[in-house]
Amino acid sequence: IGADGGGDGVMGFVCRVDDVRLPGNCTRLMVEGLKVQIFDESGGTQIDVQTTHADGSFSFAHPNGVLQVYVVVSDPAPIPTYHASAQRIGIVSGQGTQVTMQVITDTYFDAIHTATGVNPQGSVGTVFLHLTDGEMPVEGAVIGPLSGQDAYYDGPGDSSHFTTVIPTTDKGFAVWFNVPPQGAASVTYNVTIGTSVKPHVGYSFANAVTFLSDIK
Repeated sequence: IGADGGGDGVMGFVCRVDDVRLPGNCTRLMVEGLKVQIFDESGGTQIDVQTTHADGSFSFAHPNGVLQVYVVVSDPAPIPTYHASAQRIGIVSGQGTQVTMQVITDTYFDAIHTATGVNPQGSVGTVFLHLTDGEMPVEGAVIGPLSGQDAYYDGPGDSSHFTTVIPTTDKGFAVWFNVPPQGAASVTYNVTIGTSVKPHVGYSFANAVTFLSDIK
């Protein structure tokens, strides 16, 4: 299996996000030896584990009989440079599945919590939401709680400090901290724009960040 889209498996690469409000600006990470795991969503069972190649790519054989999986990338170094990141993806039998794993540095992860005044609590996740209308960020949206955790919003000009002051700015960004991890269960949050309230489905993974993109 290669990371070029051919073959019947899960293929991808890792890239680094330097501003979580702008996840599209993601620099391919040419790092060998990052740990990449794939888990069965329904039971949380690890299916396989691989490491990244020198070009930051990775690949897995097709997980037979599994429709949804979590892909988790982490830094096994004694002092991690990159914080763990997770993404939930669907599997289609007989087709190759592409995934881009967006990560942030562990230093940036700590800076966000320090600047925002939130303390990580146990085996929880951090979920970064990017709300768009087509390809344009949605301004003026109020984002509901996810698993009981209130959303925070970005402040002007600061990629680390977030606030509970509503609504979304021109970045269309919100973040939830300390979200209990979910497996196969669907967890909803509401997006309110004017008088329109629409439910959306979110997820998180223990001890990892998740980049969640959604359309209003």
